[in-house]
Order: sequence, then structure tokens, then C-alpha cells
Amino acid sequence: MRIVTFAGLLVLAAPSGAQEAPKTPQAPQVPDQPPEKALEAAVAADWPRFDHGGKGHLTPDEFSSWLITLRTQSNGAGEDPAKLRAWADSAFVQADGDADKRVSPEEFTAFLRSKLKK
Repeated sequence: MRIVTFAGLLVLAAPSGAQEAPKTPQAPQVPDQPPEKALEAAVAADWPRFDHGGKGHLTPDEFSSWLITLRTQSNGAGEDPAKLRAWADSAFVQADGDADKRVSPEEFTAFLRSKLKK
């Protein structure tokens, strides 16, 4: 399932201080595609699952749902729900590049890409 390929990335997307990130993050690998193209393809493929109603953007709740789903898949259950929500809310602010209270596919991809480069 493609959503699992994002799990490692979104654990890295934690705001500073929330957790330590691995030293060398990796983009999801798709055969014969550079990591950045693979990232774009994975976002495009999974986007409809979380963009309820096909609006072309994620609301804060949709964004949080996606991040928390991925983090839970990566880390397993057991994290404090309030801390997970605070982590996702902080990540939303980081991802919402134009501060319009919604995240476009381009903003989401750029957000993930920025986490890969750290």
C-alpha cells in the first residue's frame, strides 16, 4: 500500500523538538524514478483518499488525519492522541505555505520534500 511508503517521511515531518529525525531520510522509492518524482507520484496517488469531496486541497482535519494515519502505521498505536494532534497541527502550519488554512498537493509535496533535505 502506497500510504505506508510515506510513513517514514511523515515521522520526519514532526516539528522540531517533537522527536529526533534519522540523519539520512529517504524518499519513497519507485523503480526507474528519481526520489522527488516518486514523492510527487505517491502524493498524487494517495491524495484522493484524504481530499474528501475532491476540493483540490486538504483542510486541517484532513491533513491531520493523513499524518496521524501515517505516523500510527510507522510507530504503532499507543501515542497520546492529544500529542499526535498537536504534532499534526504544527505540521499543518508548516505545510500551509500561503497561510490560507488549506494545503494544496503542491504545498504538501514541498513540505515533504523539505523534510527529505534536512
